[in-house]
Amino acid sequence: MAESPTPPPLVPAEDVHRYALEARRMSLEAGWLGKIFGSATYAPTNIAGFVVCLFVVIICVVGFLNLPFAQIWR
Repeated sequence: MAESPTPPPLVPAEDVHRYALEARRMSLEAGWLGKIFGSATYAPTNIAGFVVCLFVVIICVVGFLNLPFAQIWR
């Protein structure tokens, strides 16, 4: 008995279609902010981390540049 020359697909076609539909649903549900910050589960943590990093960068820039309003921290 000879084996068929083409192996069966690793993922059945119906699973590929189901995955595409689920990915599309998640994309529509998340919106553009969801694409940036992630799903509703992780978004609050990601937004808080982004804000903390932004404040650290702003404080460093203000500290290293001798801006007039930088005298508040000195």
